[in-house]
Amino acid sequence: MRKNNRNSNSKNLLRAPAYPLSGPDVFRGLRAALTQAFGFQPGFARLASIIGERPNLTYHWFAAMRHQHVIGFVNLLEHLPEPKRREFMNQYCRELPRLDNPRLANDAIAVSNLESLLRHKTGITWIQSGTEYHRTFVITALGHIFSQIWRGAETVAGIDVHEPRKWVPVDSVIYIKEPLPLETARKNIAEMWPAIRSSQARLILLNEVWGLMPELHQEILELGLKHHVVVTVPKAPEDLKAGSKASTHLITMSQPRPGDQWIRLKVEAM
Repeated sequence: MRKNNRNSNSKNLLRAPAYPLSGPDVFRGLRAALTQAFGFQPGFARLASIIGERPNLTYHWFAAMRHQHVIGFVNLLEHLPEPKRREFMNQYCRELPRLDNPRLANDAIAVSNLESLLRHKTGITWIQSGTEYHRTFVITALGHIFSQIWRGAETVAGIDVHEPRKWVPVDSVIYIKEPLPLETARKNIAEMWPAIRSSQARLILLNEVWGLMPELHQEILELGLKHHVVVTVPKAPEDLKAGSKASTHLITMSQPRPGDQWIRLKVEAM
């Protein structure tokens, strides 16, 4: 067969994998899909922030490199029956918390209230009750959708004490590797705090930081005068306005029913 491929007609013969697209074609298609999902075309700086690389390297990934290994990966995926292919991709892709995720999208009123809440440029929003995982899901969903609403490169900042093993992280939030001793986690938060306090981000996400760092309570409340700050707690303070003149909102989550994947919540202006 190899000998026959060398004759004058060999340029017209194809052998497996005979994939019709190039690596750059796949990356351009991926960027087009991201543009549809985001509602705007992500620039190379935004793409770099998502994948944790430098913008110049991201440019080469999307515009210059041949990516034969990517084509090889796609060729192997093609040999999986479609149900097994979806199962494989879901196994290696973390869940994407968004307001249109089925966990939240079942309640159109709650989703509309959350979208309206994100239009506030300043204030304190408390997320309370439910499970720690569901509070994490909601605060992460707010971060993802906020980045798309405002489209800026530095729209979101924050600290999350959970390692994002099961969900897609917000690319500008700092996460703490688990498990860590309590004092080590507190030390890490204290080290990161000056950067959060001086951030120019519109939205600041603090997941489970309030309970770990009581010495930062007043500073967190004061941030609400210049930023929109979202804080998760098992139970919000009794007097939500104590120590802060910022506008205040409360997101209260219901305890999940056995076997129920939906997240039920209520948004209130205080």
